[in-house]
Amino acid sequence: MSLRLRLLCAFLIPLVWGVRAEGKLPDDVGDDFVVASLLVVSPGPAVYQVFGHAALRMQCPSAGLDNVFSFETDLAGGVLGQFIGGASGRFRVIPAQEYIKSFAAEGRGVTAYRLNLTLPQKRKLWKMLDNAAFSNGERAFNMRKVHCLSMCFVQMEQALVPDTIDAGVPELQALDNAAMMDCVMEADRPWAALAYKIGTGSECDDVDSWRTRTTPLLFSRTFRDARIVSPDGLSRPLVVAPPEQLVDPADDFAFSGLPPLAVAALFLLCIVALCVADFSGKCRRVVSVADGSLLALQTVLSVVLMLVTFSPHGIGGAWNWYLIVFNPLPLLVWLVLHGHPAMKRVYGIYAVVLVAFAAIAPVVTSEVCLAGSLVAVAMAIRCAAKCKRRAK
Repeated sequence: MSLRLRLLCAFLIPLVWGVRAEGKLPDDVGDDFVVASLLVVSPGPAVYQVFGHAALRMQCPSAGLDNVFSFETDLAGGVLGQFIGGASGRFRVIPAQEYIKSFAAEGRGVTAYRLNLTLPQKRKLWKMLDNAAFSNGERAFNMRKVHCLSMCFVQMEQALVPDTIDAGVPELQALDNAAMMDCVMEADRPWAALAYKIGTGSECDDVDSWRTRTTPLLFSRTFRDARIVSPDGLSRPLVVAPPEQLVDPADDFAFSGLPPLAVAALFLLCIVALCVADFSGKCRRVVSVADGSLLALQTVLSVVLMLVTFSPHGIGGAWNWYLIVFNPLPLLVWLVLHGHPAMKRVYGIYAVVLVAFAAIAPVVTSEVCLAGSLVAVAMAIRCAAKCKRRAK
């Protein structure tokens, strides 16, 4: 069968089933006539894949139907587009075996969690997923608020009405957003954890709702106590059976290089060495080039940070603590006052600001970690050294 024909069947069969599901079923059909499962895929190598992936699998064994409904992004704007917006997401329907094999080929594992829905609820969920996949159901993608698992829960909650989902209160739901990211990524993907915390900004200190903050990777822990609650107060577990490992992960894609803290410490040592060379009066050209490169790097990082912070579709809040360190003001002041005696005072004031940031920011916000403080200290040392040189 050609690829085009297989794709056509994949689109048409669920539509036909959606119509059939509205008809009458035999009286002896049980809840297992349709099986609904949440598939959780282990993390991949890209920074936007560190949380894993989730999708809904709908099966009707007697009819030979087995499809996966996956909310996926079009990756518009590349990696940065996932943080500042611009990418769109929508549900796509994929034959289950093709879906599972595609992740197995990437070295990623797939685990199935069987959902404890009644037959009418599963039929309703399947019909809703059909409509979402075959209609123009695109939405602005957001890795924190509108992502694969959150959209699966949107469909599930609507299919469950009048029943509701009680997520329970496991310890993970009490963590603020930064702590949740550390829990997911700090050990194996420290740079990804840093990127997400910087992208989230001041909202690192918030505790998002389980409907949006949930990551596929931690589904089993986050929803350990989750139950489906009926209007009469009766409840049943959200997941009805032990997880089924469909594919074992072949790679955990853990980062094996230097973590942010080590890089920040090396940066601090380089700045100290630069200051020593500066005061020795030697390597004047090297010192001048290094200072120019540091100012250029600080400016580039400030532009990226402002894009991430002030984008209307970004993943974080309207304020970012790292803007105190990375902003265009140093470049503007240097362009206006370069060579002016007032620059000595400017360097001194900025050094004090950076030291205050390094000491206070980690106490008042979860966004700033020790690595960020070390970078601020390094920049403060260089500013203090330049202030001292100008005083001479």
